[in-house]
Amino acid sequence: MNANYKQQTYLISGILLLAIGLLWLFKSVGIELPEHLISLPTLVMITGLVILVKSQFKSESGWIVFSFGSVLLMNRLIPDQNLLQIGTASILTILGAYYILRYFTDGNESGQKNL
Repeated sequence: MNANYKQQTYLISGILLLAIGLLWLFKSVGIELPEHLISLPTLVMITGLVILVKSQFKSESGWIVFSFGSVLLMNRLIPDQNLLQIGTASILTILGAYYILRYFTDGNESGQKNL
């Protein structure tokens, strides 16, 4: 196992444990936190962010998970705006265009055509 990978794992684990401990402490002493701070959309966003940090922001799946978490959170913060459907459709459209562009550009950068 790579030493750098091990250090990143310790850092991310430490940050997550610190955040969970602080949130639990705040709840125990009666400090009110916004309801959306501790929710499924926030957990999805954090999961995507962890994937992105571990891959140095090069992971497609990390961007997808983070984007869906953002859409879920915006839908919760701004109700009655149909953001879930609009956001999901936008993410799928952008992802589809990205994959099509990637299909036409990967492997053909040197100007050679595959026969």
